[in-house]
Amino acid sequence: MESAKALDDEYPVGWVLTYRDRRVPGWSAGVVLGSPVRDPRTGLETIPLAPLGDGPPVWVPDADVVGIEPRRPPSG
Repeated sequence: MESAKALDDEYPVGWVLTYRDRRVPGWSAGVVLGSPVRDPRTGLETIPLAPLGDGPPVWVPDADVVGIEPRRPPSG
């Protein structure tokens, strides 16, 4: 998996991002929906993601990103 930092903190729309999930133990993944947003008060950056399973979009803090890779089309 390609490091998110190797992409100079760019999160291409449509790529799959793996992150530390603070709601449940372990890791989760989602598809990047748009550009990161920086909170002007805290300076923290969050990335909007569509979960790979069912559920609403989630906002993931930049610090929780584990990796990112291009989304692969289904084989078959």
